[in-house]
Amino acid sequence: MKDLGVDLDGVLGDLAGSLIKVARQKYHRNIAREDITCYQLEACTGLTREQIDEIFDSTPVFQDMKPIRNAREVLGRLKRRGWQIHIITDRFRGKEGQRTAQVWLEKNRFTWDTLSLVRAWDKSEFARRHHLSFFIEDNYDTVKDLALVCTKVILFNKTYNQGPAIKNVVRVTTWQQIDSEMPEVQDEP
Repeated sequence: MKDLGVDLDGVLGDLAGSLIKVARQKYHRNIAREDITCYQLEACTGLTREQIDEIFDSTPVFQDMKPIRNAREVLGRLKRRGWQIHIITDRFRGKEGQRTAQVWLEKNRFTWDTLSLVRAWDKSEFARRHHLSFFIEDNYDTVKDLALVCTKVILFNKTYNQGPAIKNVVRVTTWQQIDSEMPEVQDEP
């Protein structure tokens, strides 16, 4: 078996869509996906730091996000092809980040082997320690670090993660592309 690291928010679940919905309902802000061009949301959305903290800490933004199209099906197919699926998320907002993530994964019928909360800046060390040869991520800075330890990193293309090309990093826009980028798992000799 080969080990695959998969980020959750922005890769399996549409966190941007959920954020946009909550910002519209709670603060009457009409934010478009194209407006989310950075990770420091107060710099690109017109929301204040306090509003962003409230959205992430006290609303169902994580629980209500929709799965990204075809993520569940492709992840299930990868599992059946022999990949060990490790969900690795920087979900430290709120009191029960891991429980919230697990409930969301179960509710949306995802297949996975392990679920770990790891800070974005520690994901490459986690990947090295756990021998993750492939990783799917949407944070450009995290991808730069992962590219140093993984055989291949797949960057789920978003308006907020633009930057120069990186060796052994492939940008994709759909889970079908991810499926075609993943090799068959070879049995160890």
